[in-house]
Amino acid sequence: MPWTISKNPVETDRWARKLWMSDPGVHTMLLSVMGRCLKTPPNNRPPQTAGWWSTEGGFVAGSFCFASGDSLLLGAMPVGAGRQLAVLLAEVGKSVASVQGPRSAVAEFTAQWEQLAGMSRTSEMQQKLHQLDRLIRPQYWPAGSGRSATAADRDLLVNWFRCFAEETGTASGDVGPAVDYRIASGGLFLWELDERPVALAGASVPAGGCVRITPVYTPQEGRKQGFGGAAVTVAVQHALSTGVDTVVLFTDATNPASNSLYEALGFSPTGESVQVIYS
Repeated sequence: MPWTISKNPVETDRWARKLWMSDPGVHTMLLSVMGRCLKTPPNNRPPQTAGWWSTEGGFVAGSFCFASGDSLLLGAMPVGAGRQLAVLLAEVGKSVASVQGPRSAVAEFTAQWEQLAGMSRTSEMQQKLHQLDRLIRPQYWPAGSGRSATAADRDLLVNWFRCFAEETGTASGDVGPAVDYRIASGGLFLWELDERPVALAGASVPAGGCVRITPVYTPQEGRKQGFGGAAVTVAVQHALSTGVDTVVLFTDATNPASNSLYEALGFSPTGESVQVIYS
């Protein structure tokens, strides 16, 4: 079986980075997770399980890593590699609470995993991967202004992160550490009206020359007023100011309103992704 599993992030990065850099947009989440791991002092790193699929000649054509806990992230991989990975993870007793990645890889993995582990999915989200071509300022620019979020906004941000997870059907758990990390890295932006936050947009820490816009959240009472588009614009402008080559985001494929919004801002759909949650 051509999969290699490693708990050494330096080793995984050495083998898989060339594949990730061949398409940073598709591998944006793996780049973020492994980048954050590598920046953490070795003595403080949480356990990190990841791996790569290689040919007999040593060419790496597939990869995966676990984010927090049992959240599995899949990268692009050859046909059949997803099924092989499911078998391997089952053999080593690894648990999987959620899976996210390219549609074909997720379909292969989950079909085999559910058969082996006897698990049934609790939710599934079809996503579109969008990449920025050129930032276009919204035709309607709302009143208010944007600013970076600070530690003083933590309670609000924790609540909005939870609301975002509930509305999108994505895994949340304890969002506090994620909020703290994003505040510290300067990657969360609020749109304010009369000094009151009305929308949120985030920009991930640059990894492999790529930034991912997430999360994007506007409370129900503030929607359809342009606040979300303005917050995203501020987040994208920040991302571009860091000198990255690629800015991407994921959208709910079944939500035409959000897809239209991002396309109007200059994003184009480039691929399909799926997130499956088991618990």
